Amino acid sequence: MPFFNLTSRGAGQGVVGRGSSIKPYLLRQILTVGYVAAGYKDSVAWRNVNKMTYATETTANLGDLLQEAANYTKGAQTKNTAYVFSTNGTGTQGVGAFTSTSCFNMRNDTSMTKNNNMNSGATIGDASSIMSTDVQGNYLYCYANGNIGNSTIQKFNLTTETFTTGLSTTLRQDGTGASAHYQDTSGYWVADAGDSNTAARKKFVFATETETTPSTSMASDGQQKGMNAKTGFGYAGNEGGYGSGRYFRKWSYATEVTVSTIQKGVWYCGEENFAMAQNAGYMLGAYTEATGGNASVSGQHNDAAKFDYSTDIGTKLGASAMPTGTQSGTGSSAGSPIAGRSSGVPFWRD
Repeated sequence: MPFFNLTSRGAGQGVVGRGSSIKPYLLRQILTVGYVAAGYKDSVAWRNVNKMTYATETTANLGDLLQEAANYTKGAQTKNTAYVFSTNGTGTQGVGAFTSTSCFNMRNDTSMTKNNNMNSGATIGDASSIMSTDVQGNYLYCYANGNIGNSTIQKFNLTTETFTTGLSTTLRQDGTGASAHYQDTSGYWVADAGDSNTAARKKFVFATETETTPSTSMASDGQQKGMNAKTGFGYAGNEGGYGSGRYFRKWSYATEVTVSTIQKGVWYCGEENFAMAQNAGYMLGAYTEATGGNASVSGQHNDAAKFDYSTDIGTKLGASAMPTGTQSGTGSSAGSPIAGRSSGVPFWRD
């Protein structure tokens, strides 16, 4: 397998040789496990967390590990801890944009005690986030956008677990939020009408914390979420709308253009939960239109799909890969199975 992005964050081009402390981006963390946390079904948000083991492509319900529920949000992680932004209450109380953050331990799959430093200075909702790493694969900072129309990026220090002063941005989220994916040196956001509105697409460079406007858009709409890879490419929706996505745009970080469009494993979907693996990306729940496609049901669902980075082939997976759980919280049908989860937060670890 080829090595991509061999430079360290902010460093010049170099050769990775014997004794070097710089690891290729591909190998800084060998990913074996993914998670999906929170999300919602029919105006009820979840505290639930599911875990996928990539080797077997099977999921396990870990229960309500989050302190509060959340939807239409994103989060951050270290190698050990997962953080979900914009959480609040339980059930219907968790639907919206908030400042609270919830967390869980990815090493022992248990809930944690949060502290108020984890809370953001401004509400985060309809959001996406991008993360920077060091040359050993440790996560340094997370940059989260939202709420809609907000001209600030919320910066989260992953060492101190603290939100710092917000950074100004010219990214415009005038309608339905934003999508994002990122590599080791930079990340890309796109919001509504990214193809025609240059204010709705931005590149963010981690080393300088500055943004520019790419000449083309990595996606057409913020509601079809981005999928990360460590191969020099990122993936995001080719079509617009909440549930219209049948194809990915394969976006080259080197040239900042779409190199091809590739069919998703589950068709006509958006609001996806994409977890990154070493050689593939996994969708763990999404939203699908009422007509067309190959999803099990319309609306929010638990369908799972795999996208192989080496072949660019998307495959819908079986029931053992679908996230599960039990409803709990205000406005939910307590004790019933969770029938869907779109707009949640994915995580991954070695």
